[in-house]
Amino acid sequence: MKLISMCAAALLLGVLVAFINSRLSRSALGKTSVTAIMAVNFARLLLDALCLGVVYGACRLLEVKFIAPLIAAALGLSVCGLLFLKLMTDKNNKTDAVDTENGGDMLG
Repeated sequence: MKLISMCAAALLLGVLVAFINSRLSRSALGKTSVTAIMAVNFARLLLDALCLGVVYGACRLLEVKFIAPLIAAALGLSVCGLLFLKLMTDKNNKTDAVDTENGGDMLG
């Protein structure tokens, strides 16, 4: 039972970190500076590593086998990260389509 609850918590942590990563990516979407974009990518990778480290540390602290919770966290990070990315690009594509229809005038 402890292992199942740890896997569920790791999955939720992975989803939360994927959501934070998508918000960071959205904030860097309009930036033209290469340094700013690289800094956001570095922060995203750091958050992913921190998430996996927290799961590993919690498993060691609670004396739970850590393979399944790490897989659950990685699953939450990757699958939800892809879903959030798809939602972000769909929203961005709609904005670009409206902008193109208006002849480049954002006000309509």
